[in-house]
Amino acid sequence: RLYRSELKGEVSSLISNVFTTIISSPFAPPAHVSLVVELLATVCADETTLAEMFLNYDCDLTQVDVYKELVGSLAKCAKRHDPDLLNYVAAVGPTDVHKRRVKGAANR
Repeated sequence: RLYRSELKGEVSSLISNVFTTIISSPFAPPAHVSLVVELLATVCADETTLAEMFLNYDCDLTQVDVYKELVGSLAKCAKRHDPDLLNYVAAVGPTDVHKRRVKGAANR
């Protein structure tokens, strides 16, 4: 909370220029797409984070619509029929990010 206003632009840039670019690009390596999607799944698992993201970015007329961009990029990623990505995800299975999230949920 201490650096919230100072980091607002940086977080917006990270999400818009890195995460959405990776999951929207048909040329991104499947490993990168898979990791970003899992990272976003972890972030989206907390409804408070989603609400704050929407309120702090999409409702602020001076900021980029981060929530809208993320949802649109995830929808494009889900609609892609990329056999390389599907084969990668099937071969790798749950990554460490997913395993930690499941383990953390079990410990609650």
